[in-house]
Amino acid sequence: MAEFYPSLQTQFNARLDSPTLQQLRIFGFRWARMDCQTCDVDTMLAMIADAKAHQLTPLPIVYDLERLEHLAAGADVEWGNEPDGDIWPTTYRDGLNAACAVAHSRGLVLWAPAISNLDRDSLLWLEAVRGAGWPDGLHGISAHRYGDGTFAFSHPGFPSRDAEVDRLLELCDGLPYIITEFGYPTKAVGRRGRLEQRSLTEAKQSRMHRTRVGLLAPARVSCADPLSNQRWHSRRRRVWNSPM
Repeated sequence: MAEFYPSLQTQFNARLDSPTLQQLRIFGFRWARMDCQTCDVDTMLAMIADAKAHQLTPLPIVYDLERLEHLAAGADVEWGNEPDGDIWPTTYRDGLNAACAVAHSRGLVLWAPAISNLDRDSLLWLEAVRGAGWPDGLHGISAHRYGDGTFAFSHPGFPSRDAEVDRLLELCDGLPYIITEFGYPTKAVGRRGRLEQRSLTEAKQSRMHRTRVGLLAPARVSCADPLSNQRWHSRRRRVWNSPM
């Protein structure tokens, strides 16, 4: 069964003002995914409180144990962001084990590892991190989902887009998974020597999300809106052991 949580990547290690957060509610968002990896703990806690004050559920991204230890029991939290291109699987797993121990002791809802895509390289990295099984204290698997140029094609090595999700499900070992980023290309892209899609403005992306995904409220969203500098591809979809 799929559960939909309209969300936006909001704060980047700094607080947003109240009118901007209020606009998120007007546009229909209910979750705020916030990067807290480099800000100090006080700023992180203020960002979380700001989101809650505007009836937004925070999803902070952290990558150190000190920040985890300051989160309240029951809080959703994501451990890192797209580490599959930068961090060796065994190195990430060592940190994940420590994070899961803290999450278990504090009652946190920990998601990891926010792989960058459902392509072959990212899923092989995820498999290497899993090893013989996921550690206790890990609530579920987080991932990002982009197309190979467009969403019309599967990534090389997969017969379909559904096959990518099937492989993700296998690697979850029964844990739920969450998609914390997805979107469309913002520059001209090619596939096998052909130009498949030209640059998309943020206004066009927002229209496509409304009509094709149906996550946004009816309010008009365009580059003239206060949130035009945000990342429109970061709508959040949680899927409980079921393919998209």
